[in-house]
Amino acid sequence: MNWKLPASLIAYISTRQTLF
Repeated sequence: MNWKLPASLIAYISTRQTLF
């Protein structure tokens, strides 16, 4: 994933993806 987004946003999405 090479998106230009803040690390916080990436971590948030990654966490949700892992949980769900």
